[in-house]
Amino acid sequence: MTIEVENLQLLVKSPDKPFTVILGGAKVSDKLDLINKLLPIVDHLLVGGGMCFTFLKALGNNIGKSLCEDDYLDTAKELLDSHYGKKIILPTDFGVTKNIDSGLREDKNISEFSNDDIGV
Repeated sequence: MTIEVENLQLLVKSPDKPFTVILGGAKVSDKLDLINKLLPIVDHLLVGGGMCFTFLKALGNNIGKSLCEDDYLDTAKELLDSHYGKKIILPTDFGVTKNIDSGLREDKNISEFSNDDIGV
């Protein structure tokens, strides 16, 4: 962990340009401070993992039963209002299942999600 922090500090202080960061994880709440520190210095922030669904729902997309932190929808919307399509890039296609334990999945665009889909 110490090595990761040291490497991140070097990147944040004097990044080569263009500077693109891919950020994943389950929860926006865990990454909010990092997102706010990265946005002023990155050219692009690609948001993936489970936390992308909070951002996608904040944009008005149906995310079905996908992971979402509803308490952070307003925060996500504020970030998107300032940076979506400029710096913040979200995925548009996903592996989708109806049951996490089934092992069955199909590929869908976010616009095709049904209320019982779970993005994985």
